[in-house]
Amino acid sequence: SRYDRQHLKLSLRESKVEDIISDIKSDMDLRAETLNRHIRWQLPENLPTVAADRSSISEVLSNLIDNAIKYSTDGGTIEVFGNVNDGFVEIAVRDYGMGIPSVVAEHLFSKFYRSHRSRGAVSGTGLGLYISRAIVESHGGHIGVQSTEGKGSVFTFTLPIYSTVADKLAASSSNEDLIRSGGNWIRNHSRIQG
Repeated sequence: SRYDRQHLKLSLRESKVEDIISDIKSDMDLRAETLNRHIRWQLPENLPTVAADRSSISEVLSNLIDNAIKYSTDGGTIEVFGNVNDGFVEIAVRDYGMGIPSVVAEHLFSKFYRSHRSRGAVSGTGLGLYISRAIVESHGGHIGVQSTEGKGSVFTFTLPIYSTVADKLAASSSNEDLIRSGGNWIRNHSRIQG
C-alpha cells in the first residue's frame, strides 16, 4: 500500500552485486536441489557497484529465482547472469520451463494477479512480482520479462550503477531525491518492460 501511494522509501548504499548474491546463494541452491533443479550462477566478478537497499534486492532476486525453480521442469537449470547496460547493472534470471503466454505476461506485475495455469500448479498470493516491481522501481530501475510459451522465461531487472548517483546520495542515502529528479528515474509506476 505504501508503493500504491507513490513509492517505497529505501535507504540506498553502495553495494557489490556479489555480496547481494552471497546473502541468498546457499538458500537458493538448497531449494533448487531439493526440487531437483540446478542454479548456474554466471555473474561477472567485475560488475560495478550499485546503489541498493541490500535486503530489498535480495528479496527481489530470491523471488525471481524461487519462481524460476517452481516453473522449471524436473532436472531443469536456472541461470542467473548480469551485465552493464547504459548506467545500470542488469540482472537476469532465466528458466527453461513452461514459459508464459504473452496475454499473461502483460499482467504479471499487477497486484494479486495469478494466471489460471499457475493457480492450479503452484501455490502463491500473486504479490511476489508486484512487490519486486515496487522495490526495483523505487531504486530507479526497471523490471520486465521475456518469455516463449513452452520454452521458458527471462526476468530482468536493473539497478543504478553507484557512481552515476553517488552525488545525489551524498546528501541523503534515501531514494526520494533520485525519484524526484526525473530523467531516467521513475515518475510513473505504470512503466513496465515486457
